[in-house]
Amino acid sequence: MPAIPDDYPDGNGSGPQAQVMPERVIYHLLKGAFETAKTDQEFIDRMFRLLSAAERATIKAFLNQRPPQIVHAFARRAQKIPLIAVAVQDDREGQQFIDEFMADDLVDPYDESANGVQTLHGGIITTTVQVMIWSDSPDTVQYLYQLAWAFLKAATQTFAGLQMSPVSMSGGDVAPNEDLMPGTIYGRHITIGLEGPRVYTIDGAFWTKVLVAANLISV
Repeated sequence: MPAIPDDYPDGNGSGPQAQVMPERVIYHLLKGAFETAKTDQEFIDRMFRLLSAAERATIKAFLNQRPPQIVHAFARRAQKIPLIAVAVQDDREGQQFIDEFMADDLVDPYDESANGVQTLHGGIITTTVQVMIWSDSPDTVQYLYQLAWAFLKAATQTFAGLQMSPVSMSGGDVAPNEDLMPGTIYGRHITIGLEGPRVYTIDGAFWTKVLVAANLISV
């Protein structure tokens, strides 16, 4: 489990950490990876070196002519196939922490508070992200699945640099929802768990406004 730094909110005295959203990291990582794989034929040859030259050529043509559409959240009827949908399946908070500090101690260009008390809320969060892969043939869904799996495994150090530790990864075939995706379609999923600290800073003046707006206090 990642440790909570002793000197939160900043970990190094330079101000609060920016909020990391694991699903957006994975979304952008997969978009960049598939875009790069489209033009890097040597990568495809290395990745699928145990397949025949003819099948590797088929994979290259498939990625060039019909690259997967990558979207946030779950697939809808109007979206085109092949499709990769990145969605949060679960956020689970474990260890929690709370602290107070003076706003003028922060070096944060996005902090608009003036010399007031900030309250830091946070915890160690395990976010489970589901990557759903849909295509119209059993072969192409396998190609996309193997590529997406390899990209996520290769991102281990990238995740670590963002204070996210992969704690689980699994995958397999899924049955499509015929109401949303009529016709012949094949699906696979990759489910990855990422664990790390998540931090929110709330200044006292803002929270007072919230409580007034909610009719919980009067001033």
